[in-house]
Amino acid sequence: MHNYSCWFDGAYTWQGKWNPYGSAVAGAVIRAEHGDLLNTTKHVGSGSCNVAEFGAVSLVLERLLTLPVGQAVVKGDSKIVVNSLRKSKPAKGLCHDASIKAITLLSCLLTQGWKVDLCWVPRGLNTECDALSKSLSPLTH
Repeated sequence: MHNYSCWFDGAYTWQGKWNPYGSAVAGAVIRAEHGDLLNTTKHVGSGSCNVAEFGAVSLVLERLLTLPVGQAVVKGDSKIVVNSLRKSKPAKGLCHDASIKAITLLSCLLTQGWKVDLCWVPRGLNTECDALSKSLSPLTH
C-alpha cells in the first residue's frame, strides 16, 4: 500500500476596515516514499483564515484523489479544520462552503478505500506550509 505524508496551512490577507473579505491563500505539501508529489501555493478565494485553511486541506485531498489508493497522514495547525473533517460536520459562517468541499473530498477518498488520518500539529511543526501559504502576499495575518 502507498503511504503519503501531507501538510496544509492557510493564510489570510486582511484588506482593511472597509473590505474585511481579504485574500485566502493555501499552502500544501504531499510526500511519498519516492519524493515530493505536491508542493504548492494557491489563492483559494476570499473570506477568512478558516476559508484559507479549508482551501489548503482541499488542495491536499484533491491531489490524493489522483494518486494510487493508500494511507495518508494529513497534518495541519487548524483545529477547526481537523475537527470538522473528523466529525464530517461543516463549519459555520464564511468558511461553510469551503468546509463542505473538504468534507466531500474526504468522503470520496474514504469511499475509494483510502485510510486518512487527520492530525492537528502546532504551528511550529508546520513551518514549511506556513511559509508556502504566506509566500503569495507579504501582508498576512
